[in-house]
Amino acid sequence: MGILFDYFTAPDDAGAASVLEHGPLGPGAEPVFPTVSTKGIDPTVGLGTAAALLTGRTFDEILADTAKSGPIADDGDGSIFVVEVDAVVSDAIADADETRLREVAVPWAQSEEFDGRADPADLAEFLIAIRSIALTARSDQAGLYCWICI
Repeated sequence: MGILFDYFTAPDDAGAASVLEHGPLGPGAEPVFPTVSTKGIDPTVGLGTAAALLTGRTFDEILADTAKSGPIADDGDGSIFVVEVDAVVSDAIADADETRLREVAVPWAQSEEFDGRADPADLAEFLIAIRSIALTARSDQAGLYCWICI
């Protein structure tokens, strides 16, 4: 099945933590928050690598500039948790235009984390979708979060 990553906006940490049980797509027909779902693209290494490519910085520089906070919420056994996507990463994605996101998807697909199995077109569409909710988070003065289910 793989690890599920649902990226979403929420007004604050408490709002983000409120989706722990069912995820941001919620138990009902309507999502609780705007959400982009994926498998295999985590908020630290996956999005951090994309942010490095977008900014021209190294991954280590991006990682050094991110806050070192733990999960905002977890289920107690480490199988479901919510984390905030660091502003360094979300800003790098939000600041890029669609053309730049499509360009970066090519080298990102070749990165070690994907082991040559990623389609640049799929990654570009993912980045464009994440950019949309990152811009929403910015305009709403909200946060960008990730619900992770292992």
